[in-house]
Amino acid sequence: MQEFVFTIDYEVGFDRIMDTFIEHPAAVADSLSIAVSPNGMWRVDKLSGPAAFFEELRDPLLDPQYCNDCLCEPASCETVWNHEVMHSGTATRTLYSYMDELGFCRSIPYLAMDELGDGLLFEAQRREYRYEWRLLVPDGREISSFYDRVKSELGTGRTLRFEQLTEPVRWGDAAVSIADLPAEQRAALEAALERGYYQTPRETTIRTMATNLDVSRSTLQYRLRQAENWLVSNLLETSL
Repeated sequence: MQEFVFTIDYEVGFDRIMDTFIEHPAAVADSLSIAVSPNGMWRVDKLSGPAAFFEELRDPLLDPQYCNDCLCEPASCETVWNHEVMHSGTATRTLYSYMDELGFCRSIPYLAMDELGDGLLFEAQRREYRYEWRLLVPDGREISSFYDRVKSELGTGRTLRFEQLTEPVRWGDAAVSIADLPAEQRAALEAALERGYYQTPRETTIRTMATNLDVSRSTLQYRLRQAENWLVSNLLETSL
């Protein structure tokens, strides 16, 4: 397998959805995975941002006729998307999208499939003016034709930047798994979450949890600090 990484930079006024990310620089959207086959496309997006960000994105993100990955305006394809909001929180949304049948489209996944064939897998992140793509491609497929195709479809207001073509080195790293924590730290973190230690206001104390877990207060504090440090470090390392 080979990993192809590239970024598209957007100017204001050329893409409705990217304009919203530019307007709200704290917002971010990660495509957890995008799979392409001859029978359709599937993707899951996790979005984070302020309430105004979601209000502005609500219509284009859920519009079955609107293609939010297209490189042309208006952003439409000869396909119909099906969208389902899997989770809706105060500052997060998880969106599942799929299309049953592919028509002509100028989206990145469609162009990739058209040039490189099926069996492709994607990760992508949108933040401010940047849309970064990671494409996992089987060996032996010619990347240059896809790169040239994307470049030819960009039009004005967008700039394509090649990042790297290499063997996969961090594919899937964004999926931080609590199973990677030592058992004692995992138990401490799970207990803190279950007992409301991270709620506002807190529903328990370190002292009470330590008693319930039959460990000293200092030991529990240490395990929680180590677990929290691991989670934050891994999240920032794979997201920035």
